[in-house]
Amino acid sequence: MFAMRDALETQDRMVAPLYTRSLLYFVSGLLEGQVGKDGKWSGVLGMPLVGMERFYEGSTYAQDAVVTKVKAFLGAVPGRMVWSSVSGAGNGLNSSAAKHGDFDNDPSTLESVQSIIRQ
Repeated sequence: MFAMRDALETQDRMVAPLYTRSLLYFVSGLLEGQVGKDGKWSGVLGMPLVGMERFYEGSTYAQDAVVTKVKAFLGAVPGRMVWSSVSGAGNGLNSSAAKHGDFDNDPSTLESVQSIIRQ
């Protein structure tokens, strides 16, 4: 999984000056929810998303059963998570993406993906 550290996530402005956080902050904060037992949709502010570092440590969701299960899965294999920006971490473990739109054209991320595919 390639994702941005929270410091980069908060700087990735989706629609400045109207919305000054990233797409994942927008989805997590405003668009996610669940259907209740009554069959009605209920929005959930700050719904945990897999690619957001802030839900892995120190948040109110860090001990949530589903978040804990995802963390265990991703942490079971070294290098399964790459939090940008990182360099010199070895084959398949580097990324310099500073925005969501960078992952598909960042040279270090592309080299990492190619390394993973070749394994």
